[in-house]
Amino acid sequence: MQDIQIEDKRGHAEYEATIQTLKMELSEEKSAHKISKRNEEKNRLESEKLTIEMVRYEEENGRLMRKLEKIRQEYETQGSNSGKLTMSPHLRPRRKRGCLTQMAESDISRVKRVEEELFSVQNDAKRFQANFEGLLHDMVAEIDSLMEITAVGTRNPYQPVATSTDGPNATIAEAKTKMKWLRSDMRNRLTREQKLRNDLREAINANENDRQYLLSELAKREDVLDELSVVKHELSKREFDSQSAVENLKDHILDLTDEIELHVQEEKARIENRYLKLQDTMRALQDEIQSANFCGAKITEIENNMHNLRKATPKKKRVRIQDTSRSRSKSPLSRAKSPLRPKSPLV
Repeated sequence: MQDIQIEDKRGHAEYEATIQTLKMELSEEKSAHKISKRNEEKNRLESEKLTIEMVRYEEENGRLMRKLEKIRQEYETQGSNSGKLTMSPHLRPRRKRGCLTQMAESDISRVKRVEEELFSVQNDAKRFQANFEGLLHDMVAEIDSLMEITAVGTRNPYQPVATSTDGPNATIAEAKTKMKWLRSDMRNRLTREQKLRNDLREAINANENDRQYLLSELAKREDVLDELSVVKHELSKREFDSQSAVENLKDHILDLTDEIELHVQEEKARIENRYLKLQDTMRALQDEIQSANFCGAKITEIENNMHNLRKATPKKKRVRIQDTSRSRSKSPLSRAKSPLRPKSPLV
């Protein structure tokens, strides 16, 4: 996960560096384009201004030349007329001729001044034309250098257009063509850059989504690991408790076994004692039974003798000894039977 994040950060940094480089190149190209466009606009305005001034001066020069030609024709006409007046007495006065001469001189001086101004304007126009051509040459050089920079990695190279004429107009037309190509290439570059920026944004969003998903998965795994550690701790605790319970049960079983063995030994000793006592009792009972049987036989014999005597003697002289004999006969039996009563609990 750390390697993925490092690789993601490195790729993001490379994309950012590429974007910054493209932005710097684009800003440089935009600034150069703005400067060249500004210079072109300035030169175009100056050229139009000079052209307008030149046209105005040429019109004024033509108007002055026409006026000069008209004045010259009038002067020649007046000169010819003045020659005629010298020969005839009905001609114009000299004052009017001097006025015309002053007007001609003022017009000539004005024409000279206009010619001088026109010459200075022409010199200024030539100088401005030279400056304009120099600026146009510099602008074309800047455009060419910008095209060399832009031509690197372009998909549509510039196709030069062959022109049959030379001069500023052809240079301006070529510069316009190059500027159109630069504008279209710049538009294509901006489109590609926007597409790359969108792709980069989508890639960053996808990477961010993947990173969030991975972080959520890592959080889930950490939660699962925490739960597993808790369960493991509980299982280890239960195992320890069970082992302790087993040890306690083993000790208790050993104690119970010892106690049972002791109880068995005691019970065995008690049973043996009772068995010995029972044997003694049985021996005593057997002795009593034997003695009782012997006494019974004697009593039977005595009773038989008494019966025989009773038969032999009359009834008046008989003596009642039956009860005593019965009591005597019963007493040994009762004594013989009494020791047998404790037999039932033993069984």
